[in-house]
Amino acid sequence: MKLAEASLRLLCLLAVCGTAAADGAPVTVDITSQGWHFAASAPSTQQALEADWGQFEIRLPVKGFPLPAPNCRDEIRLRWVAIPPKQADRAAALQRRWELLQRLKTLREHGDSAAPETVRLDTVHYVQRASNGQLQLKYCNAFAVDNAAVAP
Repeated sequence: MKLAEASLRLLCLLAVCGTAAADGAPVTVDITSQGWHFAASAPSTQQALEADWGQFEIRLPVKGFPLPAPNCRDEIRLRWVAIPPKQADRAAALQRRWELLQRLKTLREHGDSAAPETVRLDTVHYVQRASNGQLQLKYCNAFAVDNAAVAP
């Protein structure tokens, strides 16, 4: 399967960690057709991911991103937040993060995807409400929050 044909979708659910979208509906972006890429060399081992506190990022073109980014020209940096060493379920959280990273690597390298990916955006950091009431990015950054780390 070619990358452009893969069915992985990034579902950005804005009702988490802050204000919801105006209509409360999820906002989606299909990263397979967006020309996304890893921002840097993604951790190649679970130990490397753990040493980085589970953090990694991908970059997506501004065009097609579900939130306007008036101060950004080219790409949005979608970053997965740190999993602190003292987090109670750190081992399980790092395992989930590793599995997500492997699915993204497989998609990037081979275009294979078993199912859409659901990622929730942290709407506290890097997000503001414009004068028209619409959510927008302040800069070229957005945080993704692991689904299991967020109450439904």
